[in-house]
Amino acid sequence: MNDAPIDDRLERIRGGIAAHHAGVEPDPSFSARVLARVGAEPDTAGVLGWAAARLLPVAGLLAALLVAWVLVSPPELAPEDLLADQPSAQELTLFLLSGTGGAP
Repeated sequence: MNDAPIDDRLERIRGGIAAHHAGVEPDPSFSARVLARVGAEPDTAGVLGWAAARLLPVAGLLAALLVAWVLVSPPELAPEDLLADQPSAQELTLFLLSGTGGAP
């Protein structure tokens, strides 16, 4: 495979980029300022304030809607119906060993 045309084009692009360089270099303390900013501790009070202002009202509204839905919807089964028919030991063993929650 001949890579000469690709290599020539790459060199022309590199030359064009070098010719258009503005010659602006960052001052020597630039990297120190960046590292100090990156290494700084996050503002936990600001993050908690954001969560309180944005997330807690939404969570409260969702909880209120869920409580209203539970209170309005009729129960499908009465609590005494849930334990009316006790499974046998064999059914429990089959349930536990099958891994699918039912008969094979």
